[in-house]
Amino acid sequence: MSELVHEGPMTLICPVGGEEWPTDSYKSVIDLHADPLQYRNVHFRCPASHSFTLRKAVSSGMLTKEQGEKVFELAKKEVVRFRDTFAAGKDWKTDE
Repeated sequence: MSELVHEGPMTLICPVGGEEWPTDSYKSVIDLHADPLQYRNVHFRCPASHSFTLRKAVSSGMLTKEQGEKVFELAKKEVVRFRDTFAAGKDWKTDE
């Protein structure tokens, strides 16, 4: 996530617990089976294990609308890559 918010702060405040964490310490999970993919299908987890959606990250001000759109576009690309490689019988993590 740090490369998406490089123009912003080096830390982000978790919208659930209020703790401040480095941007690269957040983990993301995409619901690869969601059709169509929506903001609520992209989840984040902070180091304190608080879970929240991309929608919550944007509505709370953790991410700007523009940053949220960038994250969403990347998530959509990952879903397409997953579906294409899965359909071809390949390992979606390595494309082999």
